[in-house]
Parts: sequence; structure tokens; C-alpha cells
Amino acid sequence: MKVIYHGPDGTHASTVAAAIHLGRLPEDRVPDPSALTALEGFHGPRRPEPGRLAFQGVDPDGHQVYVLGREEGGDLAERALTGVGELFGIDRAELVFVNTEVAANGWLRLGGVVSRLGGGVGLGRLLVTRGAWRAYPELARLVRQTRERIRVREARAAPAGDEPEAGPAARGVPDPRRPKVIFHCYGSAHTSVVAASVYLGILPRDRPPRLEAIAALPYFDRVDQGDIGRPFFMGLDDEGREVYVLGLEGLKVVLRRAIHDLLEACGVPRPRLLMADSLHLAEWRTRVGGFLSRRAGLVRAGRPLALAGVLSRYPDFIRFAAETRERARRELSAPEDPPQPLRAPGEGSRPGAGEAAALTARNGLLDNGGARG
Repeated sequence: MKVIYHGPDGTHASTVAAAIHLGRLPEDRVPDPSALTALEGFHGPRRPEPGRLAFQGVDPDGHQVYVLGREEGGDLAERALTGVGELFGIDRAELVFVNTEVAANGWLRLGGVVSRLGGGVGLGRLLVTRGAWRAYPELARLVRQTRERIRVREARAAPAGDEPEAGPAARGVPDPRRPKVIFHCYGSAHTSVVAASVYLGILPRDRPPRLEAIAALPYFDRVDQGDIGRPFFMGLDDEGREVYVLGLEGLKVVLRRAIHDLLEACGVPRPRLLMADSLHLAEWRTRVGGFLSRRAGLVRAGRPLALAGVLSRYPDFIRFAAETRERARRELSAPEDPPQPLRAPGEGSRPGAGEAAALTARNGLLDNGGARG
């Protein structure tokens, strides 16, 4: 298994917890603070970059231990890493995420703030060292709980009950050998859905569609807060690549690094994944409308605003989809086997790009006249 201790910075609490797990620090007593500051990655230039999966060692039972700094959004990070990992055949039972932020105290938080202020590094280090030392009993308890989770999981040979639920894409039948294109934005409900639909030909590639065609897209303005971070399957492109949408909120840089590092650690070739950031296509009306609809619950006010914003930038969506198709041809290898249709939960086979466009047109969702709605 891969045990990933993660927190906002992936240094102090996470590094100490990983060291306890590996037996480099005692579990039954609180050591001197100097033992904490001597840990590689606790302070200094060897601290891991945010989003990097930093390997710490192998525990006595053969499990690999990592630390990860993911800034904010612990649940989001776990959903994204687990969900994308499953698309490439990484069993979620093999990933053990441990959020060390639960052990954070005022000293750690204050020290982090002071360290980020100009001229406050020395004082900040004193504060976080004090905080980690005071949090040590809680971190040791967290490590014991993690070992118990691993024992239970090994005994059952199945995911533990406290892990996040698998998303719709993960419950489908992705082919780990097939290249994947993931369009990502803030909440996987607006720009990524439209960009992926243009890419697949579900929406027209040469003219704006009607508003109803956009509103009828699967997942458009329909992804709840608790599902952000789960990959949603959109279809197969003309060359058999699986296409998904994914929400990364404001952590796209950090979580993209973490996703690539996790896949590399699990032996997945990087060229099989292309991540396309569509958030830059979000016009102000799309952002405000999305907030009103998905966060404030004002769907009637927010959805029309989001639709208007998307339609105003539709030519940019066309260009971005074309650029992504070119990138996919350059950067992704062809599928090893002939494409087989995927099945989403409770649905039949998903069509490929051409089939999807034809099916959508037959259902009257495309604007055959090319007029704006």
C-alpha cells in the first residue's frame, strides 16, 4: 500500500507523522524538539514543493510512506487522487490517505502564518517546532489509527468504510491501458463540461449552439460541492481516448502535480494522460452564475447567467477544443486495444465522439440552424 500523510504544507505535522510511522521517531514518548527539527523536510531547502508526493521510506510491513503538501482542500485532494488513480487501474484499497491537519494546533497555524510574512521565518520556525512538539501525542495516535486501518483493510482485502465514496467515473469500466484526456475547471460543472463536449463533437465545432443544447449536457451546472474532485466520464473521442471532466477548485497547479506524481509512483506512464485546463474560458457571468447556482442554491438566477457567459465565449471553446485535439495527437499514444464502450452507472454504453454527435442531433439538442439561443 501507499500511505500518504498530507496537510496544507506537507512539512511539519505530516513529516513528523511519517517519521513515527517509519520508526524514526518514538511512538510511546515525546522526544526532544531537536529530534523534530533534525528531520529532513521539516525545515530548510529539502522541504517538498507543494503538490509533490515526497517519498519517505518503506515501513516494516512493506508499505510505502509519503508526505504531501496540498495547501487547502484535504477531502478534495483525496477524491481527485483516488478518482483519477482508479481510471488507471490503481485500486483505491491500495491508497491510504491520512489528513494530519486534524492534529494542528494554534502554534502550528500561527507559525505557518508568521513564516509566510517577510522577515518572520526565524520566529515562524520556533512556533511551528513548538506546535509540532505539542501535537506529538495526537500525531502518534493518528499513526496508530492508520496502522489499524491498514490491518483491517488487509484482512478484508477491500476498501475501508471511512474512505471517500467512488465517483461515477470510477464506478464505470475505464480501461487502464487507454489514454485519457481530462478537462478540468473549478467545479467540473461549466467550462470543462462545455469544452469536453465540443472536443467530442457533442456540441458543434463550427458554430454556437442553442442555450438548450448546453443546458442539456450531462453534469452542466449539476455537480454538487461534495462531488468536486471526482472525475466524470463524458465519452470516447474519435481515436478511442477516454474523456473526463474534473473539478480542482483553486488547487489546479498543486493537484495536477500530485496526480502525476501518484501515477508515476504507481508505474503509470505519464504520456497516457493529458490534462486540459478550461478555467480560463470562464467569463464573469459564468463565474457569478456558477456561484449563485451551485453554492447559493439560486439555480433559476444562476444557471441562465452561466449559460450566457458560456455562449459569449463559445468561439474560444471551439479553439481550445481544437488545440486540445492537436495536443492529444502529439502527446498521447494510441490505445493498445480497439476501444470498447464504457458504461456509466445506470446507463447503457456511452457513444464515441461521432456517435455522440449523431445521437445528440437526433434528440434535437443541437442547433441545426446555427442561431444563438
